[in-house]
Amino acid sequence: EWTRKTAHGGELSRSVDRDGNIYTGSTTRTGPNGGTYTSNSTCKAGVVDRCSRSYSATGPNGKTVSGQRYSAAGPFRGRSVGSFTGPNGNTVHGFRRWRR
Repeated sequence: EWTRKTAHGGELSRSVDRDGNIYTGSTTRTGPNGGTYTSNSTCKAGVVDRCSRSYSATGPNGKTVSGQRYSAAGPFRGRSVGSFTGPNGNTVHGFRRWRR
């Protein structure tokens, strides 16, 4: 785990852990104006790599946005699905496939 100051007076901290073939990580960023961003992720390595990530951000005005994404990538193709919730409470969902 490490923490450092950012160029504009905020702070950034990260941590990564490994337990066998499972990796977990978290990031927290605090801005000089009081805004915060937090992200947590988990990945499982294998023939098909699977990852999930959730994040949320709160601005200095108190409005919050959040989202999550799940992805799986194999040797030939991958797919991901996610959602994003804006400050007005509306949620948008997305899905994507790709070839390697």
